[in-house]
Amino acid sequence: GEYPLEFAEFLAAIDRGEGHAALASYERTAAAAEGNGARLLAARAWAAASSTALRLGLYQKAIQAGTRVMELFRGELAAGTPIGDDDLGTLVSTYSYVGGAWRQVGQPDRARAVLEEGLALAESRLRGTREALKIEALTRGIAQVALAQRDYPTALARSSQSVQRLEAVIARMPPGAPARRRIGLRRQAAIALRVMGQAELGLGHPREAEAAFDRALRHAREVGLREIELEILQGQGQLALARGNAPAALALFDQGRALGVRIQRTGALVWIEHGRARSLESLGRVAEALDAAREALRHVETLRGSLDESDLRSGFAEGRQGIYQHAVRLALAAGRAEEAFAFAERGRARAFLDLLGSHTALSKGRTRALAEEESRLRARLALVEARAQDGDDEDDGERPRPLPDAAQGEYRAFLERVRRESGEQASLMVVEPVTVSEIQQLLPAGTTLLEYLVAEDGILVWVEALYRRLIDPARSAIRGDRLLIVPHGVLHYLPWGALRSPAGRWVIEDHTLATLPSASVLRYLADKDAGVLDGALAVGNPDAGTGLDLRWAEREARVVRDRGRAATLLLREQATEAEVKRRLESVGLAHFATHAELDERDPLASALLLVPGGGEDGRLEVRELFRLDLHARLIVLSACETGLGRLSRGDELVGLLRAFLYAGTPAVITTLWKIDDRASYDLVRVFYDRLERAGAGVALREAQLETIRSHPHPFAWAAFALTGVPR
Repeated sequence: GEYPLEFAEFLAAIDRGEGHAALASYERTAAAAEGNGARLLAARAWAAASSTALRLGLYQKAIQAGTRVMELFRGELAAGTPIGDDDLGTLVSTYSYVGGAWRQVGQPDRARAVLEEGLALAESRLRGTREALKIEALTRGIAQVALAQRDYPTALARSSQSVQRLEAVIARMPPGAPARRRIGLRRQAAIALRVMGQAELGLGHPREAEAAFDRALRHAREVGLREIELEILQGQGQLALARGNAPAALALFDQGRALGVRIQRTGALVWIEHGRARSLESLGRVAEALDAAREALRHVETLRGSLDESDLRSGFAEGRQGIYQHAVRLALAAGRAEEAFAFAERGRARAFLDLLGSHTALSKGRTRALAEEESRLRARLALVEARAQDGDDEDDGERPRPLPDAAQGEYRAFLERVRRESGEQASLMVVEPVTVSEIQQLLPAGTTLLEYLVAEDGILVWVEALYRRLIDPARSAIRGDRLLIVPHGVLHYLPWGALRSPAGRWVIEDHTLATLPSASVLRYLADKDAGVLDGALAVGNPDAGTGLDLRWAEREARVVRDRGRAATLLLREQATEAEVKRRLESVGLAHFATHAELDERDPLASALLLVPGGGEDGRLEVRELFRLDLHARLIVLSACETGLGRLSRGDELVGLLRAFLYAGTPAVITTLWKIDDRASYDLVRVFYDRLERAGAGVALREAQLETIRSHPHPFAWAAFALTGVPR
């Protein structure tokens, strides 16, 4: 049941379909070695685990194991332990594994940083024959990152240089050269040629791409590199599609599927099945194409489920949105409109939920225990399945190990219990898109839902053109005067009320508007205004520092109190983060007339700017809001750009708005740009005059229409938007 810690051995294990068993073996060896203080042996075993996990599509395991390798070697180097050439080679190779895993989960900047660090180490510490293989692996890795970023010239330049150097070494290799060296050189040459072929294809050079793929395949078959052969088949299939030869493409993808199943390369099967779907579609075999698309998505979600860390899951999902969009188009072509809607929701609803993850740190108090239990059960299930792959039925020869079916049954039973206790928490753990019939039952009377999906080739420019493109096609289907809109892509940044019809009317003049980040959240918003509290919290013009004074913000906050509400008013130095947190969970309405800060690189760090003190830094961040348990029926964020956030390809703007929805609020009013202080005050005053009588959606619409009379330009009123269900 144990596997040797040699590169050729674990590649052979993968080729035999024993990759999971080998991975479990390496993890056991590494843990035992660390327990015995054998740190270098542990590092070798973790390196084997990292490489194997990468090839099995278990990217988080690859990163974690590889990172442990680096930590162990750093510790040994700091202690003055002599490190031999073999171990240095293992360390350098690990940089390739970790860089490759970061690339696969959609983090090219982190991938490049790891690879560049490894390259610097290799060039400074390695000598002789090892230098060629290790350096070329890292150089090729950097080329692959460039390829993932569609920087085809850089990918071509890097891979071409690597190919020239490797093939020169191969040509000089004596007949009696060790098999290990011969296989390693051809392996690196085959991978570099595959990258070269994909770069040529991206640059629109099909002949050059074909030549590179053919050379890569010769190297791979010369020494039996089946996993590389699989990737080359994928590239050749893409080339055949680019040439319009769908039958040839399908034949290549079919070969790849058979090989991928045999060697358990789930990551490659995602793209193989996607290629089959595209080929079958080109041949007019839509039903079969839809089947292939379903398989591609099944593989995507299997891989996504193996990633516990939320940022890894988010990046991984974003890089595969084209597969979801293609499935949507195929379902529509097959006359399966409801399934197309489900595919769209599966693709978009996961982006935010994957970023949020199911970590305890981001779970509300009432669901924290569920998140902790889910984490334990998922870890146990992974361990049981790995042991089953290894084929060993006894745990240290003393007691039987749990069977995979039993562990899976326990996990399924747990998810059923979570669905009963907290459907929203369940949505963080499994993909459960909302259905069309469920949406129809949840929509309030007189409300029409419009959901959009923006493909990569869609560019919208002029406002009147936007109205014709976005609203006119749906007019015959719109019932009532309320529109609930699910934007997509750049449409999240669109002020829908400021679209203008050919007759010169703003959309806000004809409809009460609200948006949703995805239709799937509607099932959670429907019950969030049950049992809401009375009382209000109004925060105005916090003393957040020089140059951040908002002259009209204090008046805004007083409006909330002056309109007959039992409001707690926190102005200037009173508006501390500690005091806001203390009161926020016990009010029915909260109004923030403050500055906000958007962090697009780390959306969970976006924040409302308050006053520091009491152990708080004055930044009420998104990650902190996720932990709250709110009961307010409405949050008004009358601050600059509170409706913005990081726009993921999959779905949503991840920022303050979505955090308040998750924390328990069914409706949030935010802004899309830096609003005018005086115009904002005028709009807010009218809004609160109408709120009790009309509800948030109608009150906002009436306030915007009133503001148009004194401030007609959309800049003054169109930034405000309601997210939630208009009531």
